[in-house]
Amino acid sequence: MTIPDHIISFHNNREELSSKVKEDTEVILNAINLDEMLDNPEEYLSTLGNLFMEKHQGEFERAFKLGRNHGRNLIG
Repeated sequence: MTIPDHIISFHNNREELSSKVKEDTEVILNAINLDEMLDNPEEYLSTLGNLFMEKHQGEFERAFKLGRNHGRNLIG
């Protein structure tokens, strides 16, 4: 039994998107300034989270569309 092309494409694209976000997550976690964070944790983490979301908004939108299309392809 062969795997349909749309399933192979879904998994390849999902892996690519996931890798990009994971790599940047590691960079951000290593760059956290504990002194600044401890001064005002809520503001620091909110700012950091917002920057992360802004940077990866395109990847998140692509992932959403990829999942939607994958679901449609599976249904038929």
